[in-house]
Amino acid sequence: MSGDNPNTRACFASEVSKTITFRTGGFAWVIRSRDVTVIQRDDNLYVAIDEASGIAGLGLTPGDAIDDLDCKQYTSNSDSRSGQLLNQFALNILPANCETLEAPIACCAPVAVPVTPQPTP
Repeated sequence: MSGDNPNTRACFASEVSKTITFRTGGFAWVIRSRDVTVIQRDDNLYVAIDEASGIAGLGLTPGDAIDDLDCKQYTSNSDSRSGQLLNQFALNILPANCETLEAPIACCAPVAVPVTPQPTP
């Protein structure tokens, strides 16, 4: 869901499910999933594929291709870059130009990170 709750964080593409609800609008940006595969094409372009959504980004370097999956880490509104939008109506993720649509960021609940105490000497 999108909102302004301080106890939320931006959702990864891999976390999106049919249980997502929206307060307003029908689209929300998601962050690329943690699992991304990068391959080099014959024409010296790199392709980054988000394993969760299947969406691909292109770039002249592996980093550029990965950045193309999320509007260069959400610092670009260029029409030559893309990001991933969660579509409330179809319940899927689709690519969109970074300048295309002003949308909120999809928010998810915080994730607890287990901490293993270090043994004392």
